[in-house]
Amino acid sequence: KNIVVFAGTGAISFGVAQELATNGARVLISARNLQKLKDKIAQLPKELVEKFEIAKVDATNASEVESYFQEISKNRNIDSVFNGIGLHPDELYYPSSSSFLKINEFMKPLEII
Repeated sequence: KNIVVFAGTGAISFGVAQELATNGARVLISARNLQKLKDKIAQLPKELVEKFEIAKVDATNASEVESYFQEISKNRNIDSVFNGIGLHPDELYYPSSSSFLKINEFMKPLEII
């Protein structure tokens, strides 16, 4: 399987990408900060590193995402996409419990994504 992962330097996205690679997927992972992504992948075991293809893509930029999809789908099928775009914890009112947030605060990540 060929699986695209956006926002690959985030903890959740990177964790998902690792699990996908561990389970045999080819992971096409991208991030805005390419060096940070390279550094994270370099810490993985060699057999996992080989399952990653990395790219610099700002997943909040529609034209960059479109260009990226056009490029990576030239010679392969894309089986799935994981979009890990999120906000910084302070922008999500962390560590406030979601049960204490106003509805517009709770919905903020969905509105931005």
